[in-house]
Amino acid sequence: TAARQGALFFENVVSESTANPRMLILHEVMGRDCGYLTAATAKYYRDDLKAKTFVAPFTTTAVSRDVHAIWIPELPIDINGEGVRLKKVMDEQGCVNVFLSEGSGVKDIVAEMEK
Repeated sequence: TAARQGALFFENVVSESTANPRMLILHEVMGRDCGYLTAATAKYYRDDLKAKTFVAPFTTTAVSRDVHAIWIPELPIDINGEGVRLKKVMDEQGCVNVFLSEGSGVKDIVAEMEK
């Protein structure tokens, strides 16, 4: 399925997070105005992640490879709040992984611009 393939693609991309000490990965998933595919992709990825073994002292861990945010159009995004929260994740884990559904945050951005 598309969700399974998206999870597999992200697994390959997130492997590159060891190439840089601080990396932000935005995994945009298609599905304008509908976050189902993004949520399903994240679920498949997290299910696969649980089956993996990580060995100390390598810097890659299940937490650093996890999905740190899932943004879908059906839910508002507090950009400032997320910035603070994800900065803490970056400082602690050295990377941030966000699953972003196409169309997420558009309503919030437009509302902010109209103020």
